[in-house]
Amino acid sequence: MYICNPKKIWLSGVKFTFIFTFLVFCSHYGSAIPVASFSMQDKACVSEQIQITNTSTFDIGDTLTYHWVIEDTDFIYSSLSSPNYTWNNPGTYQVKLVIRNQYGDSSQIQKEISVKRNPDSDFEWDFACSGIPINFVGKNHPSELYGEVSFNWKMSNSVMLTGREVNQKYDSIGNKIILLRVESDHGCWDTTEKSLDVLRNEAVDFIANKTCFGDRVYFTNLSTDSTKKYRFSFGDGVDAFNVYHTSHLYAQSRTFNVTLSTDDGCKNQITKSVVLYPIPDASFTYEYQGMTVAVDGPSGYDDYKWVLQNGDTSDQEDPSFLTADVDGDSICLTTTKDGCISDEYCQVIQATSGVQGEKKASILIYPNPTEDIVYISLASKNTINRIKILNSTGQILLEKKAGRVTTTLNLSELPPNVYFLYVYTNESIGVKKIILSNP
Repeated sequence: MYICNPKKIWLSGVKFTFIFTFLVFCSHYGSAIPVASFSMQDKACVSEQIQITNTSTFDIGDTLTYHWVIEDTDFIYSSLSSPNYTWNNPGTYQVKLVIRNQYGDSSQIQKEISVKRNPDSDFEWDFACSGIPINFVGKNHPSELYGEVSFNWKMSNSVMLTGREVNQKYDSIGNKIILLRVESDHGCWDTTEKSLDVLRNEAVDFIANKTCFGDRVYFTNLSTDSTKKYRFSFGDGVDAFNVYHTSHLYAQSRTFNVTLSTDDGCKNQITKSVVLYPIPDASFTYEYQGMTVAVDGPSGYDDYKWVLQNGDTSDQEDPSFLTADVDGDSICLTTTKDGCISDEYCQVIQATSGVQGEKKASILIYPNPTEDIVYISLASKNTINRIKILNSTGQILLEKKAGRVTTTLNLSELPPNVYFLYVYTNESIGVKKIILSNP
């Protein structure tokens, strides 16, 4: 370096004279060293053209060369004095300037710029119905990609709201204009305007018929607007779309939560429990108890209908029948619970043989009804050992030993009534009802 153009300044006073010499460091041949400098914003948006302004200082008459190194996905080089550049990807980048004069003297400077994505002001809402707050949601903007972002809403009723997610209620129906401006701290912004139709909010309701398992459930829509699109969710994973009234056949008997909703913007819904009642079980057992057959019916049902083969009926849960009335005949039961009727269940009562382990004797008697004498025989030609006559309470009124295949019995000493004839053989026992009438 050399001392270039020394300057002397004389200051005179009464007693002293000072000489100040200003020394300027210069390059070759008296030229000052250039100083690299440039201006550039430190935040930018993707696709935004950035002006880089060269503010380097140098002596008049110097000839400078510029070497720019711009960092991007690759390094970009430029020899312009003040280049422009556009980044297409978010990130943090370095910009470097090196200047050099004709004497080889150089200077450099480096700066950093943060580039973020442009915000997207698109937004959406779930449904728009009168009297219900409408939920508006702007798009999510991660700060590492967009920087800090603000949301500014202008609703159609001139209400100003801020935040990514806002609520607004309209009591009137019709078209509404919504404006959203999204702006980042990098100076990037975007605006979207949308219109929405606020629909009239109407309640939904339905009823279902009381149903037994195996029958279809019919759903009656009570909603006032039959032109809307409705959806039934039956609670078993099956849905019916775009219907008003509908029906459904379930594969199980239990309680299902059924939901009715609208699918046309106003997503009103109602959920009700629908019970599918099981079909009652009418199976029963019986026990022979001498003169009677005790029947054990299923418990817990609303109604019982017993029908005997001879036409007699009963509505008791556990009825008893005279053995002579039912032995060898069928008894059928039908039960009812919660309005559901069972299938008819029937059994043939084998009282005298089934309980005592004996064969049932096939008895032939005539005449029946009779006024006094009855003739008794066995179809099997077995010998009749004993005969008994019992009344309805089980009291033995007559008893006779026979020892023959056929025999007679005189009932003239008994009053007219219904009696029960018991016939005993070596292998079996038989019971028959005898009607004794007036002579």
